Amino acid sequence: MVMSNANPGFGVEFRIGDGGGPEAFTAMAEVAGIPGFGTTQRTSEVTHMSSTDGWVEHIGLGLKEGKAFSIPLNFVADDSDQILLYQTRVESGETHNYQIGFTDDSNSTVTFAAIIQDTDINHDRDSHAQMTITILPTKEYTWA
Repeated sequence: MVMSNANPGFGVEFRIGDGGGPEAFTAMAEVAGIPGFGTTQRTSEVTHMSSTDGWVEHIGLGLKEGKAFSIPLNFVADDSDQILLYQTRVESGETHNYQIGFTDDSNSTVTFAAIIQDTDINHDRDSHAQMTITILPTKEYTWA
């Protein structure tokens, strides 16, 4: 039987860049998951009256964009990184660098520029305090 080379999701880190040169990245505390980051290819529908077998046709336009994705966190009101994201980076609207660190043996990473598009802090009576940040990548991903 061949063993899988899959890596666990548990232990993956969302890291915040400090803007320095060289840039240092700090792991964000209390991240509960990193669901679905990826890329979208812009397309144009080009179906015409003679399209094969009645199928809609699309062509790629060469324009790609990162998909916005939301990261759930356990909200810690006095955590300096959460304060940085919520108070400073949301208000500035500026692009900053972020990184995801994977759990493979090579310690692979993906680094990208993004803005914090949205934040949401919840204090539910029957649960713990939670914060969700929505990240919108603004440039390509760099894999290492």
